[in-house]
Amino acid sequence: MSRVRIPSPAPKETSAATTGGFFITFHLFSHIPRKREPFQAISHLHSAKFRNKKMFAIVEFRGEQYRIEEGAKQLRVAYIDGAEAGAKMTFDKVLLAQGADGKIALGGAIKIDATFSEHDRDEKIIVFKKKRRKRYRVTNGHKQNFSVLNINSFTI
Repeated sequence: MSRVRIPSPAPKETSAATTGGFFITFHLFSHIPRKREPFQAISHLHSAKFRNKKMFAIVEFRGEQYRIEEGAKQLRVAYIDGAEAGAKMTFDKVLLAQGADGKIALGGAIKIDATFSEHDRDEKIIVFKKKRRKRYRVTNGHKQNFSVLNINSFTI
């Protein structure tokens, strides 16, 4: 019985002769090396190429993060129970902000005032579950409640 060597670009041959007296030859083919981009840190956001000149802020409100841009009129947030139309609120926890000059600041003295506008319900989502060969099919529907806030002022 003769061993046949399979031609490859760069095979790595590993011999396992020490496995209890058996002689086994493995051919491990290396994959074609891919050109990978080096890891880019957040500092690439500060270059003029990637920087957007619009003012925006990323705020945290009731455990969720929202991006508010300069010309934004309304913001859809999760349902606020007990809110009345015309109620005023401010976003206290600002995580990141970018001014009109393009400079990025973490936190800082940013003021965003909003008033509560209305409650509404989203479109219906159909949830369909099935287990094949078991005669199991369940269809459920779901409508998510949300609240709309009007953005009054946005200053950095």
